[in-house]
Amino acid sequence: MPGPACRIKLYGHTGKDVEEFSKKLASVLHVDEDQAERLLRDAPVVIKEGLDKEEADKLVSILTALRALCIVEYEGVQPVEEKPKERSAPQAPATDKAKPVKERDSMRSALWMAVAVGLAGFLILFSVGAYISSYINLYRKVPKVETTEQARPQARQPEAEVDEAKVIEIETRVEKLEEELKDLKVNRAAAEKDLESLQRQGRTDAAQLYRTREYLGSLDTRMKNVLNELEQLKADLKRMKGE
Repeated sequence: MPGPACRIKLYGHTGKDVEEFSKKLASVLHVDEDQAERLLRDAPVVIKEGLDKEEADKLVSILTALRALCIVEYEGVQPVEEKPKERSAPQAPATDKAKPVKERDSMRSALWMAVAVGLAGFLILFSVGAYISSYINLYRKVPKVETTEQARPQARQPEAEVDEAKVIEIETRVEKLEEELKDLKVNRAAAEKDLESLQRQGRTDAAQLYRTREYLGSLDTRMKNVLNELEQLKADLKRMKGE
């Protein structure tokens, strides 16, 4: 026995460019851009009906990748309002009942927006914290050199041994980063070819195009971080070797 029919309700989007989002929405829903802009202005609004659960979940995944805020609802039996006989006054209660529904939809849209912003902030803080922690752990093991005249002759030999071990550790890290940089360059070249192939297609898959661009952006960010770390480590090597 088939399950209940589903519908998809759009509450808005988290992107900065409304025009660009409207183009992507029009491509996914197979409508013109003007109709997509009207749906966005009228949000929250139902954009698809009569879908089974699998179809609805698949479409929501594509829309979420475009930064759309949408949910799946089960279609239910809507109450039928009786038409008033020779009186128009009874219409007022219906308007009063509609107000809480609109307010509830507005609150739900604001909640989704707050969750998206909070998640993005958490990811940024986590990335920055991990990056700072790696540098703290790298320099935490640097020994403290005693400055007294009595301690200097005794500390010279151990200090040279510790410096040599540190040099080997940094050189090993540099080699690993250079290998990772080569792999990143190869992956980026392959991703650029995929992007060009998608753009040459007559009917471009907007979701796939968006994911490919996101992947290219993540590769560029990682390459920049690797280059910065390599530059810092090589400078440390020169300083430690007295070059």
